[in-house]
Amino acid sequence: MRTRLISAGIASVVLTGCLGGAAFAAESESTSGAAAASASSASASAGTESSASSAAADSQGASSMTVEGQSIGLEGVANARQLGGYVTTDGRVVKDGLLLRTAKLSGATSADIEKLTGEYDLGYVCDMRTTAERAQDPDPQMGGVEEVWCSIIDESTALGSMASGASASSDADGKAASSAASSADSSSAAVVGGKASAASSAAASSDSGSSSSSADSQAAALATAVAQLVAYGHSMDLSDMYVSMVDSEHSQQGYRQFFDVLLGADGKAVLWHCTAGKDRAGLGAVLLLSALGVDRETILEDFDLTNAFDEQTIDAMVQVAQAQGYSEEDIQAVRDLAGVNRSYMEKALDHIDETYGSMHDYLVNQIGLTDDEISQLQEMYLEA
Repeated sequence: MRTRLISAGIASVVLTGCLGGAAFAAESESTSGAAAASASSASASAGTESSASSAAADSQGASSMTVEGQSIGLEGVANARQLGGYVTTDGRVVKDGLLLRTAKLSGATSADIEKLTGEYDLGYVCDMRTTAERAQDPDPQMGGVEEVWCSIIDESTALGSMASGASASSDADGKAASSAASSADSSSAAVVGGKASAASSAAASSDSGSSSSSADSQAAALATAVAQLVAYGHSMDLSDMYVSMVDSEHSQQGYRQFFDVLLGADGKAVLWHCTAGKDRAGLGAVLLLSALGVDRETILEDFDLTNAFDEQTIDAMVQVAQAQGYSEEDIQAVRDLAGVNRSYMEKALDHIDETYGSMHDYLVNQIGLTDDEISQLQEMYLEA
């Protein structure tokens, strides 16, 4: 088993973005107002070839956190990576190949499924999406893999429908930001999340001589996605999106279910995902790495790594927003919602410390983990 040692103190990756969406079905690599027909291949390469800026190895020989270092190399699934190699505060290392996080799996190719079930010995998938998202883009059936629905967004709330791409409400209560995290995760999601289907569709269009029509369709989808993200940005204080998820009892219950799966995995790999693999799945990774004893800086750098995985796509979205004449504030909202904003997660972590005492207290008192269970997680997923 190869182990990558990744230290804290690695330079943060610039915000660039993970797009995907239940509402749209095309990828794009647009460089101005129109989306190019070659978008799917650009997004695919972003998931496996694009890298974060590499920092020099430190004096102990640890390497930078990069796309190449964390990618699990799936062809049809965006933001597909693992947590192996991160170093804890007591010097242990997260085991390689057991903890996998991705965007939606509906675009997985047969080669992806073979890799997950074979090379990674996948045993469990935790789907953190809403009912509507799951119905529109169901996960593929994989032999020997148990799927568990870990609902993070409370769909019974007035704004729960935002998670499936509905237009944003101006309701100012705290649930708005929680729904925004889901909405940002899902409303931008077919731009990246359905890579395999988009790629095959683009190829078919080219073969039939209809590539121009396909490009027009992609451009329209991209413009719609940008407009929706701008609307979300107008509806709430985006910086509170993860704070509201942290405080939500429904979210806490969903993450408790996620931890139950991890505790019962018995040596099998666990994969968790939402639609774009960045907000709901991202907070799940933050909580898990915290329980394992990884330091805050490394946790935030892993969270921010989403942006490097989908750099080309976020650039396309920003360029569309610029070409359409949106304000700088709106363009920043597109960047923050299409990708991730590290400061928003920092705010959530500060909120946990200020409101609940510490991350440990939050995991014990709100998520419901016992000290024995935390020790068990560390025993299962760490090595010397």
